[in-house]
Parts: sequence; structure tokens; C-alpha cells
Amino acid sequence: MKKIYIYIKRFLSAVVLLCMIWQLYTLVNMTLVMKRTDGITTMQDYYVQPKGTIDVLVLGSSHAGMNIDQEVFWTNYGMSGYSLWGSIQPFWNTYYFLKEALKSQRPKVIILDMYAATRDFEYSDDARQVTNILGMKTSLNKLEAVMSTAPRARWKDLWMGMPIYHSRYSELTKDDFMHYPWTKHLDSNKGSGYRYGTTADMPMTVEKTDERQPMTAKEEKYFRKIVETCKTEKIPLLLVTTPTAVRNDSQPYYNYVDDLAKELGLTFFNFNLMDEVIDFKKEDFYSDNLHVNTNGGRKVSRYIADYLKKNYDLPDHRGDARYNSWGEYAVAAQNGYFSQITGTDDYFKEFERNHRGIYVVRRGNLHKSSSYDHFAQLLSSIGIDPTILDRSNEGQWYMPETGVNKIRAVEEKELEREVPNYTSPNEEGVEIIVYDKNTGSYIDRVFFSVQSDFSLKRLS
Repeated sequence: MKKIYIYIKRFLSAVVLLCMIWQLYTLVNMTLVMKRTDGITTMQDYYVQPKGTIDVLVLGSSHAGMNIDQEVFWTNYGMSGYSLWGSIQPFWNTYYFLKEALKSQRPKVIILDMYAATRDFEYSDDARQVTNILGMKTSLNKLEAVMSTAPRARWKDLWMGMPIYHSRYSELTKDDFMHYPWTKHLDSNKGSGYRYGTTADMPMTVEKTDERQPMTAKEEKYFRKIVETCKTEKIPLLLVTTPTAVRNDSQPYYNYVDDLAKELGLTFFNFNLMDEVIDFKKEDFYSDNLHVNTNGGRKVSRYIADYLKKNYDLPDHRGDARYNSWGEYAVAAQNGYFSQITGTDDYFKEFERNHRGIYVVRRGNLHKSSSYDHFAQLLSSIGIDPTILDRSNEGQWYMPETGVNKIRAVEEKELEREVPNYTSPNEEGVEIIVYDKNTGSYIDRVFFSVQSDFSLKRLS
């Protein structure tokens, strides 16, 4: 009896030791893994979402995260969505992402980005294998994903992860220590981002063609597995391809997708054929011919959100404390985009969205000109009477809030209290300090200089 007790004690000690080693390995693994936002962190952030809260799940390639804006879903309708995607993600990785996603969430609708239908390869390149695998937790599902993703010689490295990034110790940054399950506000990431800017000129015309180009056999196999999984789980599936600039080469593939959608009883939105419907323009593309900027993403997302609201039972979660992380995400996305804007007209146009207040600070003399007249019109467009800038020969004046015309002299120390590390610009012009009227938090600070014809200059 005593020997049995000793054996049990040794066994339990070994189990505890192995658990401790595994926990340590897991912690080191989470620290060392590359924090790639194009697949790895999108999966890591998904794991910390409150269970059973995601109503709209967007799956696919970078188009799913960069061209569809979760902020619009939330701001317009209070939809709780998440974009779970990977760079140039083939359907086999999307299938295993879906299986992983359904372990903790029960979406009311799934949106599938169809860009993978245009890709022709047996395996992704090594970098994309990494981004589409290494964010996943250890499980049988991950093992199956590895086996479909790469040749046998690479299975061990992708399964373990550590052989790929074990030497990253010298490369670690603060961000590497901000992606643990217990990291504060990690659940406020929803898989989509924001981008300001555009390309110089992009062709957008698409020639009408009846040509059909099937997907590869492997892509279609996993596409149908995605469809079958959604059918089994009784989750509606919506197929989407977001706008691309160079379209003629891909249209035969999307004609084939359209045929598949009809065969399977699915709705398919080909936004390459819907420019007039959503008022999409070449200025809505970002830095390449595949991704859109935030303005373009909002157009695509508004159309999808309107469709979802009309056709599915998706509750408005605004005001529900369990969904506060979506509100936090929306504010962060709005403010982040706002602070990227470099065009004067675009900057003022963005004031039309959300709850922003501003301080308007006059610096020195303002020389009237056509540039000043345009700037004054922009002030008027957001409810500010530009004549407040004329009420003193020179000096510093401010408005406490948009639409309030009372002004008074402001001391430098007051601005120092409002803005971190405040220093006054040594130029003539108008300074604008932006804050969130709901929280009172500082957002941005810009200057419109007389010498530069009132063009926008961002101040640190």
C-alpha cells in the first residue's frame, strides 16, 4: 500500500512538473512569436473575445481585414463583428480558421472573402504559411491545418513554431509583451484597421466577359468544406469580393464563383461590378491595386452592413456592457484614422463623424487671401464662426467647444494642462486641438500656417 502511495505521488509530481514546463513553454512561445498583424495577432486577439459575442464573422485574405471596416458595423448598427484573416489566405487556411473560430463563438452570419478563388498554388510561400498558422493554439485542428498548408518537411517547424522564431530574443520590442491573454484591452482589437491616403491613378474598368475560370481543385475542395460546415452549423454564409483596381484578369474567376453561388444557393457580392452602386472611385484605393483606404472601406462596409441589417436578425448591442470592447475599438479606430489625415479638406470632413470638440488657437496676424477664405469656409462647415479670428489684432484665443462662439484669452499654462508635452508653434496661423467630447481625452493637434497657405501641419 505504501509503494502504491509513493507511485501515485511520483506520478502526480511528474504531471505537475510537466504542466509547469508546458505553461512556461507556452509563455515563451507567446512572447517570441512574430506579432504579425496579417494573420498571427488576428487569431491571438480572437481568442480573448468574450465567448458567444461575435455576431458577424468575416473570414478570408487581407481583403477581409483591410477592405471591410468593423467600425462601420458597430457605429452604424451596433453589430458585433470580427475580421479573422491572414495574408493571401487560401481556402484551406480559412477552413481551419473557421473551425477554430467556432470553438468559442456562434456567429449569426459569416462573410467569406473570395479572393482566394483567383490564386493558383498548391502551397503558399513560406511567409504566408507562417502568418496563417502560428497564431493558432496547439490542437488537432492546428495539426490538420499544418498538414494542408505545407510539404511534410516543414510540418514540424510550423507545428512547434519555436524552430522558426527561437532566435528572436535580440529583436523583441515592447509590442512582443503586449499580446498575452490577460493583456488589458486586447479584446478591443476586432481584426480590421484604418488607412489614410490613396494611389495616384488606378484603372478600374472591367470588360464584360462570359469566360469562366475555375478555382484550383484544392481551393474548391476547401471552399466547399467551408460551405458544408456553415450549412451543418446552420450559419448563413455571404460571399464577397471587395474592389480591386486591376480587374480584367480576375473577372473570369469571379464569374465561376457566381455560378457556384447560384448552385449552392448563396448570395455573392462582386464589388468590382458595383462602383456606381456604392459610389466607389479610384481615390478610394490605398497604396496598391488590391486594398482600399478607410474612405473606400466605409463605402463597402456601409453597403454590407445595410444588407445584413435588412436580411438577418442582428441585435444592436450599443449600451450593453458586455459589448463595451466594440465601443472602445470604434473610438480607437476613429481617432487613429483622424490622426493620420494629412489633407486639409479631408481633415475637416472627418469632423462630421462622431463626438469631437476642438480648441481653436490664433497665433499672430492672419493675412487675408484666397487660401484664408477657403480655410474660413472649412471652419464654417463644422459650425465655427470664422469671425472669431478677427476679434483681436493679435494674440491667443480659443473656443471651448465646436459650435460655441464665446471666446476668451487663454494662458499658455492652460494649454499645457490640456495637451501632453505642449509647446507653442513659432509661426503665424491657426492651431486646432481636438478632443473627445464624451471622454475629454486629447486626440490630435494640428497647425494651419499663414506661410504655407493654411495647409495642414501636424504638431507632435
